[in-house]
Amino acid sequence: MSTAPLPTKPAEKNDLPVPFEQQVLPREYQQYYRTKRNNFFASIQKFPELWDYYMMLDQIWFREIDVLKPSDPNKAFPIIVYIKAHAKVRIAIELAFTGCLPEARSIMRDAVEFVAHAHHMLKDPALQVVWLNKLDDGRVSDIAPSAVFLVPGDGIFTAWSYRAGAGRAEAFLLNPQPLTARTAYEWGVVAEVVPNGKALSRARELAEVYLKAPEVTRRNTRVHFMQPLKERIVREVGYGLSLEGASAADLVKSMQAKSEPVAQKGKVA
Repeated sequence: MSTAPLPTKPAEKNDLPVPFEQQVLPREYQQYYRTKRNNFFASIQKFPELWDYYMMLDQIWFREIDVLKPSDPNKAFPIIVYIKAHAKVRIAIELAFTGCLPEARSIMRDAVEFVAHAHHMLKDPALQVVWLNKLDDGRVSDIAPSAVFLVPGDGIFTAWSYRAGAGRAEAFLLNPQPLTARTAYEWGVVAEVVPNGKALSRARELAEVYLKAPEVTRRNTRVHFMQPLKERIVREVGYGLSLEGASAADLVKSMQAKSEPVAQKGKVA
């Protein structure tokens, strides 16, 4: 994959979207798509060093996944999780270069957590069974950063404390365990519990009820309901991310310190 500087000539109006997209995409979506791609090209041209760093990181991903070619069945599923994490990183980087930073951050967080869980599954194959069977019994969960020894400062505490209360959120994130649907209902995290297989049909029933209200009423009601949570996210997540980043840096240092004696023993042997 080439990392040569892209030409500085801006895309012509008719270049984006391409003819096929102009045929199948609605006009308003074409404008959104054109703006998104132009932002992507402009970001690469403005920050070529960052793009080069990402290209190198992408090659490292390919190399590491290639090294992990399964020699036994216990490695197969963790490698699939690593590959999914790589895909999430690519999507996050693309969104970041198009200017969609909040969405990029959210997907990048998922990628980091996928890598952490794949790493633990490689070390302990029994955890693969836990992953593959998760939520099959009507439980709900949220993969918390504290599960990999990080401060849960990326908004997950804000979201859970908003719904379940600060005390419950603190206990849940310090020792994350799947919750039963009934417990989530009792905590106020969900409004209703339905039998397995009935969630989609019930959601459609509720949607039909909501659609009876005028569009402006529906949209503004959602804005009104979400405003308190958005205010808390704006107020808390910036500082929370700085705390999470500091804990991540310290975690990396501690892992490196633990691995150095092992490497030295190997050299001596």
